[in-house]
Amino acid sequence: MMVMMMMMMMMMMMMMMMMMMMMMMRKRKRRRGGGGGDEKEKKVKEKEKEKEKKKEKEKEKEKEEKE
Repeated sequence: MMVMMMMMMMMMMMMMMMMMMMMMMRKRKRRRGGGGGDEKEKKVKEKEKEKEKKKEKEKEKEKEEKE
């Protein structure tokens, strides 16, 4: 039970972080100078790139199905 709760909390935190990142990206390019969070930001950017690739693949599949 506790493990499930911890997992849920982690997932919620990740979702919140992603939402915040998306909002920041939409508003403006972040001017924040590199502090201690450089590595984390790099990891997040890599994850976002992977998600974008997945979305592109899905779009291609949809196009193929329509044709």
